[in-house]
Amino acid sequence: MEIFLIILAVIVFLITAMLLLPIHFIIKNDERNNFSFICKVLWFTFGDGKRKSKSLDKLKKKVGADKKAEKGEEKKDIVSLVRENLGLLKDVLKEIVGLLRHCKGESFELEIICSSKDAALSAIHYGECCAVAYPILGFINSIIKVKDRKRKIDIRCEYEVEWSVTFNFDLSVRICHILAAAFRVLKKKIKK
Repeated sequence: MEIFLIILAVIVFLITAMLLLPIHFIIKNDERNNFSFICKVLWFTFGDGKRKSKSLDKLKKKVGADKKAEKGEEKKDIVSLVRENLGLLKDVLKEIVGLLRHCKGESFELEIICSSKDAALSAIHYGECCAVAYPILGFINSIIKVKDRKRKIDIRCEYEVEWSVTFNFDLSVRICHILAAAFRVLKKKIKK
């Protein structure tokens, strides 16, 4: 009986530890405008551009998606497809906004360089950029907790340099919060 309780305690401990693990979502854009979205759990990384195309082709072959496309099956009308899935999309978006409240910002870096050949036009672009960026950043800051030393926001105006936008956002959320949100969406879908 003692061995059974020890094994049960170890299993409960492992499940609890797995549910409390954070998943890191890294969203980046560099100087060359290369966008990347990476998910990290422990030492596993998902979303590499190198492996993406090969694994997608293998998945299509396993599922048989290539054969369905070759048969020329009738596609659903886009309006009926949207009508069917609008409620689900609304529930998913609501849960994503709720999930953002549980996110923790590991790093939040944004650099925008407003530039033009004309100095006055550069200043106008800078003002427009600030008018759009700062309210959005304030809204994000009110939802996601980011420490001041991990936040770097640099919006500046320069003359005769190339216009650029670079960012690096690293958000983490625990697996239990993601599973709870998925369960709530699934529960709503089953009720309907």
